[in-house]
Amino acid sequence: MRQRRWLWLLVTAVAGCDGFTDPDGVVAQRLEGTLELELRDSATITIEIATDGVNGTMSVMPSAGFGLVEPATTLSGPGRVETFTEASSTLYVAKLSAPPRSDGPCGTEPVSLALSLHRQGSNDMVTGGVAAYCGADQWHGVPVRVLRLAGPLPLGGR
Repeated sequence: MRQRRWLWLLVTAVAGCDGFTDPDGVVAQRLEGTLELELRDSATITIEIATDGVNGTMSVMPSAGFGLVEPATTLSGPGRVETFTEASSTLYVAKLSAPPRSDGPCGTEPVSLALSLHRQGSNDMVTGGVAAYCGADQWHGVPVRVLRLAGPLPLGGR
């Protein structure tokens, strides 16, 4: 009997251990908005949150590239939603990649972009930014450029 309980616990724990994507590919919530990018430009943000409420896909389409990306090109990548109930806030984070631009600060290296947006409570306004790093899969260290984002990203569901 005791072995059965351990086996059942192990089976149920392993069943949900994907860790980054929704097993059914179902989008439980979709957030969309146009944020100010460095005050003069804009970026269209789309966040698709999976049924687990944590993992999802995040997309950014900036109106200006700042030498990092082609303007008006959509960049998408895996993301997470971190909820901090004790602070009544939500953090949206994603890892995005862009091809190299010879006229940019990274030259012939690909650009890795770390997106981070913060929401306080149920406020529609979010603030955050995109940190750009030279090299493939480089989302930490000293960024070559940090771009600020702010604006409405209304909460909603599908």
